[in-house]
Amino acid sequence: MCLSVKTIIPIAIITTVLGAACAYMSLRSMALSPLLKDHPWLTWGTVVFCLLTVFLVPFLTRHGGQGTAILAWASYTVFGLISTYIIYLAVADLAQYILGRVLEAPDPFTVRIIKECALWTAVAASIASVSVGCRQAMAPPKVRRVEVPILGLIKALDGFTIVQISDLHINSMTSRKSVEELTEQVNALEPNLVAITGDLVDGTVQDLLPKVEALGNLRPKNCVCYVTGNHEYYSGEAMNWVEVFNQMHWCVLMNDNVLIQRNDAKLIVLGVPDTASKGDRGSGPKTNLNRALVEAPKGVPRILLNHKPKEFFETERAGIALQLSGHTHGGQYFPWSVLIPLFWDYPAGLKRYKRMWIYTSTGTGFWGPPNRFLRPKELTLLVLKKT
Repeated sequence: MCLSVKTIIPIAIITTVLGAACAYMSLRSMALSPLLKDHPWLTWGTVVFCLLTVFLVPFLTRHGGQGTAILAWASYTVFGLISTYIIYLAVADLAQYILGRVLEAPDPFTVRIIKECALWTAVAASIASVSVGCRQAMAPPKVRRVEVPILGLIKALDGFTIVQISDLHINSMTSRKSVEELTEQVNALEPNLVAITGDLVDGTVQDLLPKVEALGNLRPKNCVCYVTGNHEYYSGEAMNWVEVFNQMHWCVLMNDNVLIQRNDAKLIVLGVPDTASKGDRGSGPKTNLNRALVEAPKGVPRILLNHKPKEFFETERAGIALQLSGHTHGGQYFPWSVLIPLFWDYPAGLKRYKRMWIYTSTGTGFWGPPNRFLRPKELTLLVLKKT
């Protein structure tokens, strides 16, 4: 099979970055510990094994089966541990270097103790972080209540509730029971509307339908609205999933809108497909906010579902009162959660952009490593308030 240049370049970049990271972990771990330095093949072998699991992960999660799920759990857990350890190791390495410079001519024994303590502190901190993060990832999502003041909202819509589900990432690691429990949790909140802002599934219809069907029991007072995320397209079956959700009587918004009524009041919910619909792996319509606005009545509050928290310039100009997004996971787990604001203007929570509110969910599930350390899963209950 011939690989295109567009495929080879990303693979080469990822391989280079991961290779450099593994080289750093191996060399610095051995430099800090004579015990590891005496067993270089064990050190290199462990790190190379972890690197290989990173490449195996995408293949493991595309197919169902209990055996596949076990392998995916093992691989992703190792990936989470390594991606945490490299950051902690870098911090510990820098700390021991500074301490060694501050101390006046420390003897070799003291230097060795400082280095050993730095290494094993990084190891212990990594294991502790991943353990706590895994427990948080497996726990039910916490309900996060957020009041959104909407200027000019009529009284009849004051208190209108929306439950947002985002980035659930149903895959081989997800149990049907957990999806059923989430459905019950949502229904207990008695929302007017359920908004699903993409990355709901991470695999094929054939493998995941028995789990996803449990969401068919969602019972909001009005309707379930859904937009695609990038992972629906990565599965290669985005439009097949759209057909499934249509059969579940959801309002699948692919550059479309739906009119919601509460008593005599009206609310417009718009949705656009994720930008991953563009390109070789994409299918279905491309993102087009103007098309979504067709026949949307003026003077009616507008809420937009858009998987990624972007395009807010165009969105605000279109008179959108509230945009609901996800995608970022808020970084999913510390220490990576600290870096997310460097890449996204609205990485998590409720933010204001001119006349528009943007709410970015940190995710109702998890992707990849079962780790939500200091970034717990959330089920968002948004309450519209008159102001």
